[in-house]
Amino acid sequence: MTQRRVGVIHPYWSFWESAVGPGFPDDRAALGARAVSTIERFVDVAWSETVQPGDDIAALSSRLDPEVDAIVVAGTMASAPGAVIQLLDAFPAAALVLWAAHEGAGVHPDLSHSGITERGGTVGIPMIGAHLTRTGRPFDVVAGEIADGGSIGPAVVAAAAAGAVRRSRLGVVGTPIPGYEWARVPNATLEAVGVTVVERTAEELASRIGPPATRGALAGFEIEGDVTDPDVDRALAYSAALDSLVADDRLDAGTLNCHVPALRLGIGSAPCLALGLCTSRGTPWTCTGDVATALAMLMVASLGAPTLYHEIEALDEVSGEAILANSGEHDDRFGTVDGARLIVNPWFDRDRATASAEFTIAPGPASLVGIVSKPDGSLGAVVATGRFTARTSHSSGTANAAFVFDSGPITEAWRRWSLAGVGHHSCATDRDVSREIEAMCRHLGMGFERV
Repeated sequence: MTQRRVGVIHPYWSFWESAVGPGFPDDRAALGARAVSTIERFVDVAWSETVQPGDDIAALSSRLDPEVDAIVVAGTMASAPGAVIQLLDAFPAAALVLWAAHEGAGVHPDLSHSGITERGGTVGIPMIGAHLTRTGRPFDVVAGEIADGGSIGPAVVAAAAAGAVRRSRLGVVGTPIPGYEWARVPNATLEAVGVTVVERTAEELASRIGPPATRGALAGFEIEGDVTDPDVDRALAYSAALDSLVADDRLDAGTLNCHVPALRLGIGSAPCLALGLCTSRGTPWTCTGDVATALAMLMVASLGAPTLYHEIEALDEVSGEAILANSGEHDDRFGTVDGARLIVNPWFDRDRATASAEFTIAPGPASLVGIVSKPDGSLGAVVATGRFTARTSHSSGTANAAFVFDSGPITEAWRRWSLAGVGHHSCATDRDVSREIEAMCRHLGMGFERV
């Protein structure tokens, strides 16, 4: 994943210098530098500026790098917000975090007027937030000690990820399988959250299929004996074609319906391994034309987390586990229980066989993330937190996992998951991303539900 880049604004107002003393500008400058140091533990800071009333904001904004995913307003005092707001307006695509930052966790019991001025982030930040609320621009807000990353860290990571999603390009190859219309999010809806849709026909991808990619991407796999060299070459030919499409169209994610003659009969194979290899490099792909889950994968991948495109195949009411698998997609960034194999995909005709990855995700914290479309045309994310167990499902023939919901007995948890409107596909990852996805939804103007 590309390291996320943010800008930092530190509001100042000379109006308050008389309340503190001549050293106040230097004191605030030092606090601004400490705020940047804390933020840099989580993302790259592309620029940092102290901004106050009377500044030439037009000149300032013209020289700042516009390619930032998010902007953090690190407020350490009360400041007239006009200049800050003007600068924020120059970056309409950036996600915003307002941070009321203060030095020291405690407040002196005899808080003076100067002490209030020095600790005034909780006065200055709401002035900016009130304006953003009035104008309808989303933002997140946190408060905390200036060296403590516990609150600003997750907030800035989520904001930067949302900013990346807002500037992303999603490839859509072909049309969805009939009956899968629930999975096809209208282009206008995606564009409303900032995602640019790049549509390509199945024939356009098929025309790219030629020599296979190199086998370097398979270095971590044990290749089973019944997988022939032609099987591998066909899979890697798809991979080279998909890689060229991603590069030429500058895609950040995509979806592909291979259940059409142009992509299946011409080569006699399916592109599952190619989708997985691309996903493993941080550009996630789904199958069957599933745009909804492609968006879920994009959001999770933007956080730097691995993504497993999957179905909940079965519920084990005895063990409380949901069995996750798919038709051959994978992400090799997951830890595994006992290694990864390259096998003949059992879901497809063995004549001119399809090679695909098979492994079980290692036990540990986990989340499921799905995207739902509401009757009013808006989008929402649904997150279920839980854990992966060590249970293996090698006979599934695909990347697999066993997931236990945090929220209660499996049939009831699955019922809530389904009632939330998630289709039969979703994205799994190996950490709790609920807090970050909720914040991302706020920035992107999406709904959120935790199961």
